[in-house]
Amino acid sequence: MAHSRLALTTMLDWIEQCLTGDAALPTDAEIMERYGFASAEHARTLLAELADAGKITIRGYGADRVILLGRVKSAVVPAPRAAPAVRKVDPEVDRAVVKIRDIITRQAPAAVQIVAANAHALLAAVNPPPAAQTPPLKKEKAMPGPKSIQLPASAPKAIEAIERAGLTPVRTSIRGGTDGSRLSFMGLPCPNIFAGEHAFHSRLEWVSRQDMEKAVQTIVHLAMIWEQRA
Repeated sequence: MAHSRLALTTMLDWIEQCLTGDAALPTDAEIMERYGFASAEHARTLLAELADAGKITIRGYGADRVILLGRVKSAVVPAPRAAPAVRKVDPEVDRAVVKIRDIITRQAPAAVQIVAANAHALLAAVNPPPAAQTPPLKKEKAMPGPKSIQLPASAPKAIEAIERAGLTPVRTSIRGGTDGSRLSFMGLPCPNIFAGEHAFHSRLEWVSRQDMEKAVQTIVHLAMIWEQRA
């Protein structure tokens, strides 16, 4: 979603007034109310367009967000929030994990029984009844069992490259479906390195040029580290 030049100009004027008048910077909610946006993603996209144009520099996210005028290369980065030491118990998440584990551990007989019962109930409701009362069940290839995937020796080098780019590495798991996760499952452990995108696979998916520049710097540093350690 590209915003109008008027919205970009008035947003920049608003930020300048806040910075010169020592006032609090506008929040996503305030930007939404002023411009009539339906979601906070629209507000963040408006700020991202100003950052891509070199009008402002954004550091941090949410309540820790800092906005500076112009393109600033050496800005103060807020300290990362500490991760909670205790996992929050969520019954719905636990039930979902159990279902996923049942699928992965190949609970095929139970699944076949459920499909057969549903098929018989559906055929019983058909009028006139079909000639074949037994639903055909095709035997599918069983899903592979759970695997323990260890991070490869390249992970420390990737972390060092991110640090050389001036960022604080955040190590966490990512949903399945990436090329790296598929390669890891096939036996070639492959950690994912950020590329700067936000709101994956949504209507408002976007990427900031500043984030892409950091991703490029990370890859360059990673290549240099491998060459230096060869």
